Amino acid sequence: MSAVSSITLAKPSPTGSLDALSLISRHLASDNAVIRCAAARALGALNDPRAASMLVDALMDEDPDVRDDAMMALRRCAAPEHAQTILESLLGDPVKDVKIAAIQVLAKLNAVIAIPVLRGLALDRMEDKIAWEDQAGMWDDWLEVQIAAIAALGKMQDRGAVEPILAATQDELGQELEDVAFAALAQIPETGTAALLGIVRHPSDKTRRFALNALLNAKLSVLGPMIDVLANDVSPQIRILSLRACSADHGCVEQLGQDSDPQVRFATLDRFGAQRPDLALAGLADTSEAVRALALSLVSEHPEPPKDLFSNAAAWLAGARSELAIACITAMAKLDAPRAAPVLIDISGKPEQQAELRIAAIAALSASSDPDVIQHMAAMVHNPDRQLRAAALKALARVIQRDDQLAPMAEDAIIAAINHISADNDVIPMAVQGGQGDLGATRVEGPTDPRIMITRDGDIVAENPDAESIVVKPDFPRSTLQHLQDQNAPGQGDTPKIPQGRRRVAIAGPDNFATDLRITAIGIAASIKSTGLAKAILECVDDPHPDVRTAVYRAGLQLVDHHILKQPQRRAFAKGLKDTQPQVRADALRMLLKTGDVDQGIIKLSADPDPIVRMICVQSYAVDQTCQLLDALHDSAEIVRRAALHRIMAIQSRFAMSKAIQIAFDMGETAGLGSVINAEQDARHLCLEILARPNTSSHDVLSILIAFGPR
Repeated sequence: MSAVSSITLAKPSPTGSLDALSLISRHLASDNAVIRCAAARALGALNDPRAASMLVDALMDEDPDVRDDAMMALRRCAAPEHAQTILESLLGDPVKDVKIAAIQVLAKLNAVIAIPVLRGLALDRMEDKIAWEDQAGMWDDWLEVQIAAIAALGKMQDRGAVEPILAATQDELGQELEDVAFAALAQIPETGTAALLGIVRHPSDKTRRFALNALLNAKLSVLGPMIDVLANDVSPQIRILSLRACSADHGCVEQLGQDSDPQVRFATLDRFGAQRPDLALAGLADTSEAVRALALSLVSEHPEPPKDLFSNAAAWLAGARSELAIACITAMAKLDAPRAAPVLIDISGKPEQQAELRIAAIAALSASSDPDVIQHMAAMVHNPDRQLRAAALKALARVIQRDDQLAPMAEDAIIAAINHISADNDVIPMAVQGGQGDLGATRVEGPTDPRIMITRDGDIVAENPDAESIVVKPDFPRSTLQHLQDQNAPGQGDTPKIPQGRRRVAIAGPDNFATDLRITAIGIAASIKSTGLAKAILECVDDPHPDVRTAVYRAGLQLVDHHILKQPQRRAFAKGLKDTQPQVRADALRMLLKTGDVDQGIIKLSADPDPIVRMICVQSYAVDQTCQLLDALHDSAEIVRRAALHRIMAIQSRFAMSKAIQIAFDMGETAGLGSVINAEQDARHLCLEILARPNTSSHDVLSILIAFGPR
């Protein structure tokens, strides 16, 4: 085979514009096999039907890798008229990977002319008709081809393939094919699914499992004609399977709702209970607790539930197991919250109760409008069990969003958790108390509250030069090792120093408990648009515990979205730019950039040891900072280089684009360049211009072809 003799090249665009197909296809005739491979892949990625004839010609290339890439590319653009040539390649090309790709293309084209060959390959090597690399007759290269052939027959829904596919699974000397073969049979209407129904009763557990899984994944169009057969099968799993193909008004639904097997009844109610109230009402009398629990949850949502439903739920709760008990708890709160409240308070407050029941009771109490319930949930916030604490905080958050009258009480409870007011009322003095009022300024050191900016030298200063700066310079460790050394430096005590101006004092008690409670409370508080909760979060901006600070700055991003922070409060987050925690620095920078409270100049944090922080800096660079962006293309972290490349393309400077593309070539950033040229038309055009130049180096040609290739 010749590398170049039979390639059909695309004609240049008649308009004289740069045509990707024409420029890429010429490299199928390159002397370099690596470039020919890249060209084949790039042509396929164009998804252009015109590329198919060129790729078909490339199937005669002398290099097997080129033929393989060409066949893979044809999966995207081949047409029915190419089926015969692709079949000939399957028969005559000895390379296994080319054969597998050819089978996949033929299946996609639904090429009927290939069916006899595919049926034959499901059973043996067909050595009298097919060329193989392995002339010694070993079967290793056939096994993957066999799997591909069976899968193709299923995709083509070949009814005549059922017998050879089943025969392949019975070959004692062959490989295990049940999962592949049964998946193929499940795609074949009537004959294939009928064969699987028989296999479901096979004595082997493994075989039955493969057959059932295949049926579960079958298309509805395949199962539809067999609904009645499936619904009356002896296997409960097959009867459940019939529900996938049913409509709510099908005759088998009522039959399956009264099935002898509780799993079938549950599956029927789960699928059609919302559409069929009669099924849900009948399910309330079911002998299975799982079915009754599901029925109860469905009926309690009805606009007019039965009058005795609350009493029935309360009676069932007394002796129910977990699943039904949780359903009873939830239903009682929906049906009559005041009447349910004493019962739910009792359940949630008993340590001997199952944790899941206590959690369900706390969640259900959020529907109550009783102040005593809020006090109970406030006490549960300090429970030693982490799950119960979280459930109580979430319930309080729902109260705030639902009930304006109870919202202040619920806010106070969450603020107490943020401040870690202990259960025995050891209150930590805090500047923030209560859940109402205007959002006051968080204390910032210095006599003035200037708007901050970051200079081109990287210093964080006040916008007014006469005002005192809030932050002087970033003071982050240059490495993890330095941070560890700083933490263990001589002379540092175990107790962190509280910064001047803080009004928080340390609390005695388990530090892990306190920290976890505060972090959870901060996260939940941030999800609520409340000035009182925002004040409490802001009070923790200087917290000595790094995990708490991380939670605070993460919460700050949500507070910014709520648009309730005034400028002094937003500026308070600037101190996070010099935090020891990379996540804090990253979130602080995101916040300040988002609100416009930091100048988008050359930020000192562009030299931060953490790549995420550097990436955020790069994303914020202005149009006139192309030099810094080009420098960032040499960053050691891929995410920073990618961000710089995308930012350069976004500012649409042709000079910067050209330089960036060349740097990307030199750095081997073809993947990043590929995502850019797919998104930015100007970058794509510039790459095509480079490809069109007669003196473009092989290295750059290869880089561009790879960039145009599939992602």
